[in-house]
Amino acid sequence: MPKEVFHIRQFHGGINDASAATDISDIECQAADDCKLSSVGRILLTGSLDNNPSPDPTDKASITQPGRGLFAFSHDRDSTGDLSTVDYYAIHDLNEVYVWDTNDTTWVNIVTTANWTLGTDNDAIYLFNDGVLRISDAQLSASNPRWWWGYVNRTQFPSPGPNRSIAEMVTEAADLAAPTDGEFSTSATFPTSAGTDVNIKYTAGGTSGSIPNATYKVGVTFVYDDVQESLLKEVSDEIDLTTDNEILSIEVYLLGNYSKRMSGARVYVQEKEAADTDWILLIDIDFNKGYRFSLSETYRVLWSTGSGQEAKLAPASGNKITRLGAETYQSINGYAHDEPIDCSYKTSTVVDGITYAGYILQDGKTYPDRIIKCAIHSQGIASDAFPELNFVDITPNDGDYIVNLESFADRVLVFKRNSLFVVNYSEGVGDYLENTYPNMGIERTSHAFPTAHGIVFMNKLGVHMFDGETVRTLTGKMLDTSLPERVASPTYSGSGPVAPPPTQSSGGGGMM
Repeated sequence: MPKEVFHIRQFHGGINDASAATDISDIECQAADDCKLSSVGRILLTGSLDNNPSPDPTDKASITQPGRGLFAFSHDRDSTGDLSTVDYYAIHDLNEVYVWDTNDTTWVNIVTTANWTLGTDNDAIYLFNDGVLRISDAQLSASNPRWWWGYVNRTQFPSPGPNRSIAEMVTEAADLAAPTDGEFSTSATFPTSAGTDVNIKYTAGGTSGSIPNATYKVGVTFVYDDVQESLLKEVSDEIDLTTDNEILSIEVYLLGNYSKRMSGARVYVQEKEAADTDWILLIDIDFNKGYRFSLSETYRVLWSTGSGQEAKLAPASGNKITRLGAETYQSINGYAHDEPIDCSYKTSTVVDGITYAGYILQDGKTYPDRIIKCAIHSQGIASDAFPELNFVDITPNDGDYIVNLESFADRVLVFKRNSLFVVNYSEGVGDYLENTYPNMGIERTSHAFPTAHGIVFMNKLGVHMFDGETVRTLTGKMLDTSLPERVASPTYSGSGPVAPPPTQSSGGGGMM
C-alpha cells in the first residue's frame, strides 16, 4: 500500500505524559525541554549560538546533558575586564563552568575541578543580576559552595600602604565568609594567616571618655562589595576596663591577599556580663579609606605598610574611642550576628534587585518547599546574604516541592508540580500570597519561560500565560495563521434524520 504523509503543524496542546505515546493528541507532546510551543505551528528552541564561531573541539566545553545547562547573558565587560558590549554563554562540564565570550571568542574556565564535585546528572543553576553571574549546585551538596563571577574595581590599602589595585573579572565564593580568627590586645601585631584575620592593638587610659567600666568580648567581621557583611567571629581576647570613662587608642594590622570582593572589616564589642544584648559597633574599617567609629562619620587615618602585603592603620592625634555608639550588628544588617545566611538553591529569580531562592539548602538542611529572599538594609541590598528568618511563608506543607521560580510585573511565580502560587509585596504587609492556581504546576524547570507579555508555561492542561494579573490559557484560543481557514459544517436544525455528508468526487465526477 502507498504510504501516507501526515503533517503535524500544531504543537500547543501542552504536556501529556499520562497517556501512551500512541494515544496523545496530535497537538500534545510528552516532553519539551528548553523549547517554546506557545506559537501555534512553530517550535522555538531557547538559546542560540548563531553567528558565533564554534569552539575548538579540543576545548573542554561540552554540556553535561544535551539540551540543558546553557545560559545566556550580556555584560558591559569582556572576560579580560575590558569595556565592551559582550554576549556570554555559560555551560558546565561535570565539575567545571565555562563562559563563551563573543568579544574575545574563547571559552574561559571560571569554576574549576578544584572548586566543585558535581555528579554527572546534575545541573549548575545560573543567576545573572547587577553585572554578576552567580552559580549554584543543583544537587545541593553541602561541599559545593555557590560561586560569584563579575568585575571588581577597587583599591585595597592605597599608598603609602601595599596599594593593591584590582580591575578585572574575578571568580570568588558567593557565600560571605567570616574571619577565621583575630586578635584584640595591647600587644597585637600582624596576623600570621594571610587574608583571614583582623588584628587590633589597643591602649586604654584616661578619664575623659564615657565607656562604662566592664569586661567586653570582641567580635570581627568582613564586609564584601561595600554593603554585604559576614557573620561575626568572636575572638579569644577581651577588653578589661578597670575604671569608668577610659578611652581607647587603636592600631589596625592586616596581612595578605584578602578576597578581591572584600571592601573592609568591622569590630564589635559586647559586655561579657550581658551576653543577651546585641554586639555594638566599635570600629568600621574600610580597606581603601581608613577607619571610623560610626557609619555616619567620615573616615580617618591613611594606610601605611610593613613589608610585603602587610597593611597598617596607625592612630593620629585625637583619633580615639571615647564612647560606645548606638549602632549594632542587628541594626546595621537586619539579622542576628549568628543567624545562618549562606544557602544554595535549585531555582531563583530577581524582583526589583531582590533575589528570591527556592528549594534551598541552608545550615545543613534541605527545604524542598521553602522560598527565601536576600537581606535588605540601610546600606543597600545584600544579594548573597539569605538570613534564615527571611523565608517567605506562603507555600503549604502539601507534600509537593518547588520546581521553578519566575518573576513578572513585580510578582514572584512559584511553580510546584501541582500548583502555581503568585507572591506579591506591599510596604505594610511584606510578601504575601496573592493567588493560588491549583493544577497549574509544571513538571520541569524548562516548562516555564519569560516573554515580553508574561510568563508562558505548559502542563497537562495545555499552554498558559501569566500576564501580570491572572493566568490565561492559550491552548485553542489562538488562530493558526499557517493553515487555511476551514469551512464550517452546516448546522442541522430539522426534525428528520440527518443526511449523510456528500461523497467526495474524483476526476470527472464519478462516484467512489
